[in-house]
Amino acid sequence: MPTSAQSFFENDPPHGKVKRVMWFKYLQAFVAKTQQSTSVGKTIICDVFAGRGVYDNNWSSTFTDYGSPLIALRAAIGYFVHRNNLPNNFEPIIDANPDYTEDETSFLGEYKINLYFVEQNRNNYESLVDNIILFFNFHGINVIKSLPASNRACVSSMDEDFPIRCNICKCKFEDFPAPALHDNTRMVTFIDPFGFVMIPWQRVSDFVGEHKELYINLMTSFMHRLFTQNRDRIGEVFGMEPDVLETFRNDDESDFVNTLADLYVEKLRESSDYALTFEMKDIRNRRLYHLIFATSHIKGLKAMKESFNRGTQEQNTFSLSDYKILKNDIPLDLDLRNKQKPMQVANVIFDKFWGERYVRIRDIEDFVWLKTPYVYRKKPLAILERGGKIENVVDTSFRSAGRRRRTFPDHTEWLISFAGDQ
Repeated sequence: MPTSAQSFFENDPPHGKVKRVMWFKYLQAFVAKTQQSTSVGKTIICDVFAGRGVYDNNWSSTFTDYGSPLIALRAAIGYFVHRNNLPNNFEPIIDANPDYTEDETSFLGEYKINLYFVEQNRNNYESLVDNIILFFNFHGINVIKSLPASNRACVSSMDEDFPIRCNICKCKFEDFPAPALHDNTRMVTFIDPFGFVMIPWQRVSDFVGEHKELYINLMTSFMHRLFTQNRDRIGEVFGMEPDVLETFRNDDESDFVNTLADLYVEKLRESSDYALTFEMKDIRNRRLYHLIFATSHIKGLKAMKESFNRGTQEQNTFSLSDYKILKNDIPLDLDLRNKQKPMQVANVIFDKFWGERYVRIRDIEDFVWLKTPYVYRKKPLAILERGGKIENVVDTSFRSAGRRRRTFPDHTEWLISFAGDQ
């Protein structure tokens, strides 16, 4: 564990910041879509390998410089700032002491966003509690600190404009029970383990399913160490049965990493409708990590993929040009300031469907969302039609009257015929 802000962030690799930016952008979408839904009363965010959140009092003005717990808290605070049109105050004070009350009569009647942070190390746990209080303080939000148990702390807002509660637990991930959900509750869990810790898929599966989404990072360096140093522990760490482990017997190191990620996704699909993995590589084509996302709703999948494709004003100079995201060996080449390049998506669509007749536009949309690293837009189809690679577009009655070329209005189920030559 880093001991100073300098050691933690000085050599912060681009892919480390990428991971935090994407988590932040995903959370912004998740919080907004759940809090704005008439069927949702409460949003839950879990971070089960939390860390301290910030190191050595290094309070940056760029929120993605923080660890994942404070990124999650900022996404929650930021939502209410935007929704209620409140001042976006953030004024860190170096060497400040956490300011809180223990008067539990000041609890709000309802907390719309509940955050759960799990940290095994006692020093990190205690630092995280203080840093959460300070983060609220620096946003001008008064809080209550309560201690429901010896290994648990709660930091709760006293401000009705910010109905947010943080639950901090000192325990191992495998000992942390998934929060119980009601029909009007939605939850997302972030799993970003450090070192040889237990993340058996059986335990992880408690955090996926109906009304639950999962965002998990498998560090390739960790998986490489398993392959070279502790191969016998694969079953223990990932919860793989002996017959499944036979899959790895003859793998070389490269195949091992992909096979392990694929098997993990396959297991998660038993509890969720959608489970995708994205492989991250650097410019030397070396694997960095696998990001796995699981959800039971296509809207959750779309929100996750949009987080790859958008930046924020706080990261408007940060580029992804020094690493690659791959899905099914298709590289995603973009930076956080711009949306994806439509020509690249057009080429991927044509490579998939060339020569096919009367392809439903919804099948093309599903392909882009589920089988590529891209998000679905109509402009790539317009590019293909302009270039003669889409030869014919008709409705389900095989009529094309009323449609302007290079447009695909939503009110009609279009059938698209592609040219036969690549």
